[in-house]
Amino acid sequence: MVNRIFLVGMPYAGKTYWGRLVAEHYNIRFTDLDEVVASYSRKSIEGIFAEQGEDFFRKVEHECLVKMLAEPPETTEIVACGGGTPCYYDNMERMCQAGAVVYLEATPEYLLTNRERSTAKRPLFDDSMPLAEQVNALLQRRKPYYLQAHYILPAADISVATFAKILNHV
Repeated sequence: MVNRIFLVGMPYAGKTYWGRLVAEHYNIRFTDLDEVVASYSRKSIEGIFAEQGEDFFRKVEHECLVKMLAEPPETTEIVACGGGTPCYYDNMERMCQAGAVVYLEATPEYLLTNRERSTAKRPLFDDSMPLAEQVNALLQRRKPYYLQAHYILPAADISVATFAKILNHV
């Protein structure tokens, strides 16, 4: 059966990392929704946030998701979503109807450790308050959306094999 698997979760949970790794291992298509948005906008995610703000970014993100969902995939596809994708418009409902949604659940400590190892900047984190407080606050706001996923995987315990069962059900 042809379907999509959407990876959702906080920034630094590993959505893009695991999406690419799983897609390569199982020889399936991988799409990073942030890359789709950047290509569509012809600007980086950071540039969109800086120049037009988060509301504009979320609108474009939603448009790109809707357009993607209108085109059925030819093969199984794994999609890494932006951390806020499921929290805006009816995105989570749409993703749940279009495929399997997998929440990579991560503790604030896990996210902060990955942030320290990463060179990627995330536009929602700034110097307005300690990073740990920002991560905690964002996680509390987003978690009710993430928990609507079909599968919840502890990010710290994931392996490529973790996805075998999910792929067998799509």
